[in-house]
Amino acid sequence: MSQPFFIRPLTRAERTAISNATYAPNLNLIERFWGHLKRSAIHNYYFQTADNLEQAILQAVKAINRDKRHPLRLRLQTVQTLVQAA
Repeated sequence: MSQPFFIRPLTRAERTAISNATYAPNLNLIERFWGHLKRSAIHNYYFQTADNLEQAILQAVKAINRDKRHPLRLRLQTVQTLVQAA
């Protein structure tokens, strides 16, 4: 048997407004990384197979990781191929 969530309406004093942060991709490292990856590896390219796409992504990540001063340098390793993930 289900019960109503609100037994009575909340008063103004009982209500709390929670504001969400605005979308800020410049504060999120993965957004900057994804933007760089798109520009450097996959933008405006046609990949005939998922393997070709995966190789392009891996090469771009390796190129970033080779540059020790690159601001987007990450230690990424793939656990599975894109085909296995799909």
